[in-house]
This record gives sequence, structure tokens and C-alpha cells, in this order.
Amino acid sequence: MKKITYALMALATLGMSSCNEAAKLAENIEGTWSGAPERIIDDPSGSATVIESTTFAVDSTGKGGDMIIVSLISTTGQVQGSASIMQPLSMSAAAKAEILGKWQAVDDDEIHVSIDPRTLSVSVDPEGVVLTTNLLDNAAQATVASIKPQVAESVKSQITNALQMRYASIKKIDDIDIKGNVMEYEINHKEYTASRQGPANM
Repeated sequence: MKKITYALMALATLGMSSCNEAAKLAENIEGTWSGAPERIIDDPSGSATVIESTTFAVDSTGKGGDMIIVSLISTTGQVQGSASIMQPLSMSAAAKAEILGKWQAVDDDEIHVSIDPRTLSVSVDPEGVVLTTNLLDNAAQATVASIKPQVAESVKSQITNALQMRYASIKKIDDIDIKGNVMEYEINHKEYTASRQGPANM
């Protein structure tokens, strides 16, 4: 009977220790973190790079809460012009995306995340799309300007697909090591570094 009692006490102590470690991690990770630029599209049609800022909010449990990921994306590539412009056009565009989710600290260096794909929103401003062609006459320039909305929608679709795949693969963030305003961590066995935006929690 004593052995069973000691075992139960040890399990209770272990559980309390893990709970305290999770709460400490949640306290340290709360806030907004900005990562380094990362390539999310890289194929013959073009490339896209994303810079993500993730905000972790702590709820009443003290060990998790809501999260929001805001992404700034820059993309370059080539697109087909139109019937009057046969040569490909060089293209560059910028986009912004947001997605919501939940997170939960489970120990001193790991959190589980659940990102809701239904909340993903991507916006591309057609006026910010830059198309370049060697044809400089007025008719060609007017044609180029007229296809910007179409190009913006195409870019939006590509980025949406890339981000959906990216976030669907993220189920946990582990090996978290926070030192001041720098956080090192792993997602799917790949190492990342992020910087805190604002003062560190004390």
C-alpha cells in the first residue's frame, strides 16, 4: 500500500511540475514574434518570400490561448501578356495574409497548435502589381495596365494554396529556447529563429 501511495505522490508531483513548466513557457512566449524571410514558392513560374509575425495571447488557463499569424509576402515571376502582347511579362507583387488559431503549452519547450484554415485571408492590391515589358508604346502600356487585376487574382490564388499547405503541416512547435528577445525553435524538424516585437516578459 505504501508503494502505491508513493507512486501516486510521485505522479502528482510530476504532473504539477509539468503544469508549472507549461505555464512558465506560456508566460515567456506571450507576445508578438517576427521570423526571418522564408521562401514559400520556388518554381519555374516564379518565387515568393514570406515574413511572418505571430502573436500569442494567453487565456485564463495560463497555458495557452489564441494566436494570429500575419504574413507579408513578396512575389516575382513571369506571366503571359495578352493576344496583343505575345512575349512574357516580368511581374512583381506584394500580398498580406492573416490566419487564426489556438495554441497550448505542454511542457517547458513545446506547444501544440491548431491553425484554422477557414480563417485564412489573402489580399493583393492590383495597383501594387508591377508588370514590365520591352514594348513601350501607349497601346502596349494600356494593355499591360488592363491585365493587372487578373494577375493580382492569379497571385492571390498561388499564395493562398502555398499558405494552406504550409499551415496544414504545423501541429506543434518544439525545442523552444527563449533568451531575451530571441526565440529558437523547430517546426517539422526544421530550425527557425524569431525576434520579439516589444519588451521581453519579466
